[in-house]
Amino acid sequence: MKPKRPEDLEFLSEVGRRVRLNRRYQDLTQDELGVQAGLSRSFVGIFETGTHGIDVLSLRRIAQALGVPLAELVDERPPNARPNGGF
Repeated sequence: MKPKRPEDLEFLSEVGRRVRLNRRYQDLTQDELGVQAGLSRSFVGIFETGTHGIDVLSLRRIAQALGVPLAELVDERPPNARPNGGF
């Protein structure tokens, strides 16, 4: 699903950025994260760009593979207002 509203694109871009930052912090490739989450590398890559939506179950699998709470990936508060400063 490709969102049309600017605020939705901005949200998806931010969530994708957080996934990418967490993945890189853990020194994982997109392929490795995909394997751990049961998703394809291309799916992880497309989602990280923030141009396409993702279903909540796939996002939950990514969060579990990264070992982070799902809420950490979708929290809309600014980083300084999130627990641990967020990514």
